[in-house]
Amino acid sequence: MWGIDAMATTFVAPHSLHARPLVVPRGKDVVVWNRTADVAVAVLVDGHRVGEAAPGGRVAVRLGGARTLLATLPDATFVSRYRESFST
Repeated sequence: MWGIDAMATTFVAPHSLHARPLVVPRGKDVVVWNRTADVAVAVLVDGHRVGEAAPGGRVAVRLGGARTLLATLPDATFVSRYRESFST
């Protein structure tokens, strides 16, 4: 939705229906600990591998300073297109 200054954090392969995406506002860090004893964890950003967390290690993630504008459609908002697509 336009105007939201936040990041979405999702699990790549959740093994539970309770693993929901998180929306985190600017200024808040997301810290993830790798609690496995012997397996490193891959760190992906927008589908690209950017590093890994060693066993017992942690990774802190936050929004950077760069911003972008996404494509827009004239006379259409996300909410209006969503309503048109999913209303019955």
